[in-house]
Amino acid sequence: MDIGVFCVIPSAAADPAIIARRAEELGFESYWVPDHPVVPVGSEQTYPGTPPDGSSLTFLTRIPDPLIVLARAGAVTTR
Repeated sequence: MDIGVFCVIPSAAADPAIIARRAEELGFESYWVPDHPVVPVGSEQTYPGTPPDGSSLTFLTRIPDPLIVLARAGAVTTR
């Protein structure tokens, strides 16, 4: 059975190259990242788990472009 890794990169602190390289070392078959092509302008309700003083939309705007993330991951892996 082939098992992959799905990873949300919420900030610049998480380097997809390090994650992908380690996943390959551990024998995972693939590396998946999310895409969020539509970000709402506003919301009347907060997203579950959002801190009282936080914004649920902030998280959505920090998701990097998946092609950039996968290009970075592909540059350091062999499969």
